[in-house]
Amino acid sequence: AQQRGCFDAEIVPVVIELKKGEAVVVGLDEHPRETSLEALARLPQTPATGYTAALLQAAGVVPAANFERIRLEAWQADALAQVTDPVARRIARQYATWIINPRFSTPGTPVVVDEWQRHHGSKKRLQAVIELLETVTASGYTLATFPQHEYDHYIAAGNAGERLAGFLSWARSQRLTTLTGGSSPARTHRPELTEEQRWATARRLLIDDTLPASTRIIGLLAVTYGIAVTRIVSLTLDRIVDSGDEVTITLGNDPLILPDPIADIARAHLAAAGSPFANTRWL
Repeated sequence: AQQRGCFDAEIVPVVIELKKGEAVVVGLDEHPRETSLEALARLPQTPATGYTAALLQAAGVVPAANFERIRLEAWQADALAQVTDPVARRIARQYATWIINPRFSTPGTPVVVDEWQRHHGSKKRLQAVIELLETVTASGYTLATFPQHEYDHYIAAGNAGERLAGFLSWARSQRLTTLTGGSSPARTHRPELTEEQRWATARRLLIDDTLPASTRIIGLLAVTYGIAVTRIVSLTLDRIVDSGDEVTITLGNDPLILPDPIADIARAHLAAAGSPFANTRWL
């Protein structure tokens, strides 16, 4: 129809001035462009893309769908493509597909949690999983063979264990690992210790023998190894073994050798807990 000039009387040509005094006359209407939520999801994340997606769905131009989930899946495809180990990439993709993505609401259902917040929280959780799997691969292990004490050191180094709690629970259910830990912290907001405060606390626990041995050993496990107190209090005394030459504590499946200063405190705690007056099996 355009070639036959059917719309010539309806279209007003526009003159566009270019550099160097040149000009272009635009006298044809552009053809309708096909679009989709998947194409929008590839654009930079701005409020405009979200508004556009909502308008297109409201107008019936595209099918109703959860745009935040589609946008997350587009990010996931790029993030997973960067994972070089095929086994780690498969595990991360399964976790994203089976656990993370289905949490988004379907169109027409009530939304309790802001989907935008869920989108960003999901990205952080999957990124934490990818970083853990890459650390496991770089250390020469698989997720199934990664030792518990190595994972505890990984968390103690400042990695977000609370973002890995759901992943570890799922991985254990799939028999991909036996690792434990990384439980979510309480939702009450407490000020975090600075690095200086953390080591000052560790020094006091090491040298202040006026404190009970139980307080010192629990505090040192929490401060130096980053183990949640809720996990420590669930341990029994038989998790600490004194062989004479060394003292070990088993937090998961593998015993962890305690350094001499902490080992001496652990021996004192075992001696106190083994007295007839203690009558307890808990650490």
